[in-house]
This record gives sequence, structure tokens and C-alpha cells, in this order.
Amino acid sequence: MFFRTLKSKFTDESKSYEAALASTGLENIFNPSVCKHKGSVYISFRARSPRKGKKFDSFLLAISGIDCSAKLQNLSILAADDGIELVCDPKLLVLNDRLWVTFNTGWHKSENKLYLADLEGGYKGAIQCHFSGRQAVEKNWAFFTRGKFVYALYSLDKPILMAANISALADEEITFEKSGNFSVNGLRRGFTIGSQLVKRGDNYYFVAHKKLFYFGKRIYFGVISRFSFEKKSCQRISPYLIHSIASLFGSTIKHNKNLISCTYFSGIQIVADDAVLLSYGVNDVDSGVSVLRVKDL
Repeated sequence: MFFRTLKSKFTDESKSYEAALASTGLENIFNPSVCKHKGSVYISFRARSPRKGKKFDSFLLAISGIDCSAKLQNLSILAADDGIELVCDPKLLVLNDRLWVTFNTGWHKSENKLYLADLEGGYKGAIQCHFSGRQAVEKNWAFFTRGKFVYALYSLDKPILMAANISALADEEITFEKSGNFSVNGLRRGFTIGSQLVKRGDNYYFVAHKKLFYFGKRIYFGVISRFSFEKKSCQRISPYLIHSIASLFGSTIKHNKNLISCTYFSGIQIVADDAVLLSYGVNDVDSGVSVLRVKDL
């Protein structure tokens, strides 16, 4: 199994995002999703909650491109006004040139919920996403827009392309219908959707997670993948990506007893013709932001 480590791929830009996260003063920051949008930088992430009786909250850090001022918002508190008790796996994306966040409500015995929320100019409220073919617990659907429709990759094990009219993004709920299937290459059983999609030319790029089991416990790492809407195909294009070899052995702190280790990819941005910026969590206790040159894949 061939790994590419990211710990040594930090740049001045990626270090500045790590420093901005540290400046919030929050503890146990993990799973950051970095999105550069209209001259500013936005980072969603999870961290230990400052609220009594809460373990973790989700946050949004906005760094102005004009004066580099930073504004921190608690997404969990904002979503609570919509009656949402838990905000997990917040990931930033751009739909129709507007900033959005998608998140889920974690593990449930019956059925959890998955949402999209418009963040352009401030939190606009959450839109619950429905799909009749969904599993009881859903974590990540990869959204994008084309023409009059908003689409989503449902999963890689069940490669279904979902679609809804784009006008539904103005409603309180959005119901997706199956639009078709897509093929997968190099993404066999054990791969799941990790980051959201970023468009480059005619293709979309994201990081998929590879999940391994060892005595019932999980290990996660990632691979960069490319999706073609025209060809309805998804292809792995990188080796396995991890934070470091040491991180594979996990952390002494275990928030999830079923987790051995994870390099959990929350964000991807194309920052140059030959480079991608990857934002990720390390074992639910730390974060990383790295720039990987295409020639290094």
C-alpha cells in the first residue's frame, strides 16, 4: 500500500490558516474545511464546545481579504434556532457563486438528517435534504450545480447521481430524485465521499475516504478523485494520502472508541495550475492544511 504524507507539505499560506484556527483559543480543533471565496477565506471546523453540557460544537471562521480581520461564529448555536440539536461534519462549498455549508446530525438509532445552509452574507437557515433511497445514517453527499439543477453524488458504493430543481435551494426542504448512475474506477468497496467537490475546467475534484477495518475498528485515509459529469464517471487519481506515518497509529485520546486512526479530509481547493490545498482532521484531535503539487501525486 503506497502512502503520500502531508505533514511536510505545509506552505506559508497553509500555515497561516492553521495559525488563524489556533488564534480562536478553542481547544481540540479538528476537521477543518478551508474555502477561498470572493477574496476572503472561510474555515468551518469542529472543536470542544465552550458551552456547558456540550462536548463538541461546529464553527465558522471568516477571514476578510481586505483587512485580514477574523470573525468566529458558532454554527451549532445558529442551527439550534432551526431546531437542529447536533451539527456534525461541516463542509464548505460554493453553489451558484454563493458560499454554503453542508452538515449532518451524526449517528442515530433510527435516522439522522442531512442539511445545506446558505452562508453568503451570513447564515440563512438550514435546508433539510431528502432522498427516498437513502440509508438510515447518512454523512456526506457531494453537491454541485449545473444549469437549472442542483446535483449530488450519493455515494461510491452505490454510485447514484441525484438531482433537484435549483429553485428548491430557496425552500426549507429539498427532495432529490435519482438522475442516473455513474461509474467508478479505482474506488472499489470501502471508499466513501470525503470532501465536497471543487470544479476545474470540465471536471470536478474531491477527496474520497478509504475505510479499513481491523478487529472491528476503523482506519481512514484519503485519495484525490475526479468526477466527469459528461462521462458520468469517477476516477481515483492519487495514491493514499495521510497526515504522517505516526498518525496511522492513532492518538492516546480516543473520542471514538471504534476509531484506530484517521486522516479525515474536509476540504479541497485548487490554488494553482499544479497545486491543491487540502484541509483535514487528524484522529479527531488535531487539524492539518497542506498544499500538494500535482507532480507529487
